Amino acid sequence: QVEGREIPKGGSLARERSPASAASRSHWRTCQRPTGAGGLKETRPCLVTGLPPVLVLGARGQLGAEFSSALGSNAAGLTRADCDFSNAELVRSRLEAFAAQCGGAFVLINAAAYNFVDQAETGRAAALALNFQLPYELARLSQQLNFRLVHFSTDYVFGGDARRRRPYAENDPPAPVNVYGLTKLMGEQAVLGVAPSTALVLRVAHLFGGAQRQPARQDLVRRFLSAARQGQPILVAPGQYLNPTYTPEIVRVTLELLRKGDGGLLHVTGEGYCTAAEYAGECLRLANMSALVREDPGYRPPASRPAFSALRHEELRKRGIVPPLHWLSALRAYIPHLAAEAAGTGAARG
Repeated sequence: QVEGREIPKGGSLARERSPASAASRSHWRTCQRPTGAGGLKETRPCLVTGLPPVLVLGARGQLGAEFSSALGSNAAGLTRADCDFSNAELVRSRLEAFAAQCGGAFVLINAAAYNFVDQAETGRAAALALNFQLPYELARLSQQLNFRLVHFSTDYVFGGDARRRRPYAENDPPAPVNVYGLTKLMGEQAVLGVAPSTALVLRVAHLFGGAQRQPARQDLVRRFLSAARQGQPILVAPGQYLNPTYTPEIVRVTLELLRKGDGGLLHVTGEGYCTAAEYAGECLRLANMSALVREDPGYRPPASRPAFSALRHEELRKRGIVPPLHWLSALRAYIPHLAAEAAGTGAARG
C-alpha cells in the first residue's frame, strides 16, 4: 500500500523514466565467490583481459565483495579485519608490500568508506578518517607506488536545492545537506586534487544486488521483501527520490573505464529515478508479494537526506560507455535471484 492504498500482488506503481540501457597471500585475501550449497567456493576469471593485478580495499562490503567476485583470482582483498584503514602508516606498509609482490603497476579499488549516514552527524572524526583522509592518502601513494586508484563517492554530494527535479551532471556545483555527504565531497576533491588525470572518482547511489557478505547490512530490496514476508508495513521517507543502482553494473562500467585508461570524475548510477514508495512497490510487484507501503510523515532521521539527488551520465556517454541498467530493468534481473534464494535453490547472490 502507498499512502494508505494496498499494493496487490503483481500491481505496478512505477514506470521507467528513461530508456533502459543494454546491458591471498600473507595479508591478502584471495577474491573468491560463494556458490552452490554448502558455501563451496570457486574463482571467477577476470572480466577484462590485460588488467594488471587488483587490490580491493573493503573487500567484504557490498561493492568490494562484488569486485572481488567479478575479478576472481586476478584480485586480492583487504578488509577492516586485515588492516585499520584509518592508520595511514599501516595502509602504506600494506600497499608497499602488495606493490613489491606485484613487481609492477597495479590497480587499487577503494571500496572502503564510512557510510553510516545518521551516525556521521555525531561521529565526524570516524567519517573524516575513511571518507577524506584515507582517499587523500591513497591518492598520494598512487603517485609514489605507481598504481591506478579507483575511488567511489556518492550522490549525497548534492541535495542543497530542495526544489530541483532534474538529474545532476558531473559539473553541477555540489551542495551536501549532511556530514556524510560533506566528507565524501572532501574525499573526491582530495583525490582529484592529487591525481586529476590518473585516478577514477565514481559517484554511485542506492546500491542493490551483487555479492552479499554482510547479512546484517541488507540492501533496500532485501529489507522491503523481508518486511513483507513477516507481514510488517514498509515505511519510507516522504518525498525522497532515489537513484537505485545494480551493483554488478557498477563493476562492469568501472572495468570498462579501467580498460580504456580513463581518469576523472564520472557518474555511475542506474538510469532513471523513483520515489522511495515507488521503489518498494516495484520490488513487491516483481516478487509477487503484497504489503502496506506508506510514506511516514514522522520520519525525522538525525541526518537530513537530499530530496532529490539523481545523477545523469554525460561523461560516460562522451567516452562511449553504456551507463548502468535502468533501475527497473535491473530489478527484473535481481528479484528472481532473491526468489530462488528464499526457496533454497540458489546462491546468496543477485
